[in-house]
Amino acid sequence: MEESRKNTPATKPSKKYTSLIERLERKRDEFLRIGDSSHQLLNIYYDGILKEIEDQSAIVYNLISEHFNNLMYIIEDVRKHNLNIIPNEGLDTNMLITAEKIDDLFNTTPISLKNCLNILREEQKISTIITKKLNEYLDFKKILLTPIKKDLDLNETFGSLYEKDNFHMRVPVQKFNFLSVCSDGTIKSWMTNKAESIKSIKKAEKINFSKLINGNRSLLTIGEDIILWDMKDFDIMFSFPVLNNKICCYKLSSDDKLLTCFDDGTVKFWDLVKPRLIYDIKAHEDSILTVKVILNKYFLTGCKDSTIKLWALKSGNLVRTFSGHVRAIIKIKVLSHQKFVSCSEDKSIKIWDRNTGECVRTLIGHENKVTCMKLIQPKKLITGSLDSTIKFWDLESGREEATLKGHKNGINYLKAILNTNKLISSGADFRIKIWTLTEGTCLQTFKGHENFILDVKILPIGLFLSASADSTIKIWNLESKKYLASYNGHENDVINVHFLF
Repeated sequence: MEESRKNTPATKPSKKYTSLIERLERKRDEFLRIGDSSHQLLNIYYDGILKEIEDQSAIVYNLISEHFNNLMYIIEDVRKHNLNIIPNEGLDTNMLITAEKIDDLFNTTPISLKNCLNILREEQKISTIITKKLNEYLDFKKILLTPIKKDLDLNETFGSLYEKDNFHMRVPVQKFNFLSVCSDGTIKSWMTNKAESIKSIKKAEKINFSKLINGNRSLLTIGEDIILWDMKDFDIMFSFPVLNNKICCYKLSSDDKLLTCFDDGTVKFWDLVKPRLIYDIKAHEDSILTVKVILNKYFLTGCKDSTIKLWALKSGNLVRTFSGHVRAIIKIKVLSHQKFVSCSEDKSIKIWDRNTGECVRTLIGHENKVTCMKLIQPKKLITGSLDSTIKFWDLESGREEATLKGHKNGINYLKAILNTNKLISSGADFRIKIWTLTEGTCLQTFKGHENFILDVKILPIGLFLSASADSTIKIWNLESKKYLASYNGHENDVINVHFLF
């Protein structure tokens, strides 16, 4: 019994601590190698690094605390034992409280209390080494991560580095806030490091479109009502009833006025600053599928009846009608003050002169409806079609320059990634693809959604969010080409997702 008390504390903890020191040093060296090889990796994985550091620190501190508690129990047992045996040895018990006699007591007791204290002192030395290593290790994380924190302005954008409530992800995700809008009228606010939304509201019956405005201070939602929300507390600032008709498309002017186009061919023009309806006109006899504002003086409407009309924005007066397509107009893009381009269900793309009303050129090449367009240069256009291809066009010559194949179904989304040579697309195959704009090479295919992808938002730090009809939001990394996390909680189509800064 006495040997157990003396020897067990003296050997076993030392091995544990030595092992922990080695693990800490190996992890430190690993992080150094990562730091030397790729600063970008640290941007991606810093939450994981912090978690690993804090987990290791907790293990060490817990072991130290537990072991010292055990030692104190042992020494207390020895002390009580000595108190019991001292009278039998003929020693004066008052010696226990006489300071100058304590050393003699330690040296003369049958159970070597001095040896136990030596063990304790040895453990204190070991703990000092451990603590030093821990402090070096924790200081190391600050040295390593502080430049990244400063570079990315993490205090303002991503919040505290030391949050410990990260839910399970395939790869650690930088912490930031985003918003999701669901077709059933639910709006949710999320932090990327939390599995559950941090706020959820449902004050609208249905939402078809949403947009952040006023420097992200307000959220505009359009559905069965037109609602402007205050982003601070999600209070409704004002609401316009839509009544019985469905809004098919909308456009904001630069002076905070809103055009809404309906399935019965009606156009309504709203003032969002002084909440009121400015005018209501019957523009077409069928659904208006696309609308564009020109110079804040005119607007164009594209209709299911295959016509395009030009209107005076201020008065709502008709200026000109453009005829030439034979089926519904899907999208319109403004090329210049004088020209615009349209795509249609008739598989064609047409370039128009706004002043004369004439079709300048028709681009033929797609084998099904042309569903989306993206202007990447003044004379370069990219189109996506239900024929599952993406085509590059020279608008000056009308020549088809390239065809990208890879999606298994129709294309419904195209976007050029700013300051890069890349294009992002999504299709009815529920996949997202990244392409090079120069070679037309598919760099990566992102798989994971189980229904149509309804919105994609790209963040300048190389991440993007996707919202889907499968009720989920997913986050991806453009550089590492990895799926990072999925956020669940909606019960219907997630129509939009918005980054909050």
